Amino acid sequence: MEISYGEKLYGYKLVQREKIQPARELPPVMTEKDKEKVASAAKSVIAVHRDVLIALKDR
Repeated sequence: MEISYGEKLYGYKLVQREKIQPARELPPVMTEKDKEKVASAAKSVIAVHRDVLIALKDR
């Protein structure tokens, strides 16, 4: 699939990809409670943005 930047895909404008880096790093040693909080936050973001993530994966 040829990518045409500026075109729309599923209602979203395609732009050049940028590398996204976290604002801070997690500490190397985490408790089980911390791991559960991180996993829960990631799952909630994925659930909210599922359609967009699938469209980006398939482009």
